[in-house]
Amino acid sequence: MICPEHDVLIALGDGELPESQARNVRAHAAECTRCRLALSELATLTGDLRAPVPGALGRRSAEAFADDVLAKLDAPVSSPRRSVPRWVSALAFAAALPLALTVASRLVSTSPGQEWTARGGASGAPATTRTLVRFGRVSGTTFEPIAEGARLDADALLTAEIGGTEGPPRYMLAFLVDAAGDRHWIAPSYEPGAPPPSSLALPVTVAPRVLGSMVRLDRPASGPARLVAIVLERSESVEHVEQARLEELSPEHLGARYPGALVVTTRVEIP
Repeated sequence: MICPEHDVLIALGDGELPESQARNVRAHAAECTRCRLALSELATLTGDLRAPVPGALGRRSAEAFADDVLAKLDAPVSSPRRSVPRWVSALAFAAALPLALTVASRLVSTSPGQEWTARGGASGAPATTRTLVRFGRVSGTTFEPIAEGARLDADALLTAEIGGTEGPPRYMLAFLVDAAGDRHWIAPSYEPGAPPPSSLALPVTVAPRVLGSMVRLDRPASGPARLVAIVLERSESVEHVEQARLEELSPEHLGARYPGALVVTTRVEIP
């Protein structure tokens, strides 16, 4: 069976497929890693959206909701880590996701030098080289791509947009390295005191898609900084990036460390 369209997987998760078709899709997903991962991600997102949440968005923007969440997380923690960002619940951004996706699609055609185009690859080239990644900030319900050399306020809400992930599963490590060399994680989320997590499994999508989570950096140092995304063919822990010397986080070193990976960097300035 050919992999079903993403809309079919969504309909399956919502219980909207005829039972005969649903059985066929479930049987296919049992043998297909890509479709199984997509269904798992959809189930997680659906569960988040249906869960009861105190202080739901109401008429507030996702950014205002995130501010409220962060205010409740300000109690002191033991052994705080400057290299760890505070993670904001995916629910706030998921509530605004339809609008964010619409805006992102429009920005694609109006951002010089940032067009999303299909990338071919030589026969046998890693699928990761065809993946598209760009960082952005969230303002209200809008995803704004971050250009090379942009000024990035320390309290900005950050996420990423991905595309071209059809095919074998792909995983991503995404972080900011500030002027002091501290690492601030965007994906996966990394909470103080928690065990080091593994890379984020990317959803399967051809068209640009905004990730359903965002972060606010934890007191980043002022000065030049780099946003870095590593798209991998297999899941990897954050430990190497956390422990690496600063020079080992260059695109060249990361490419050598993770053969076949796509490494994307965006230089920014934090005031």
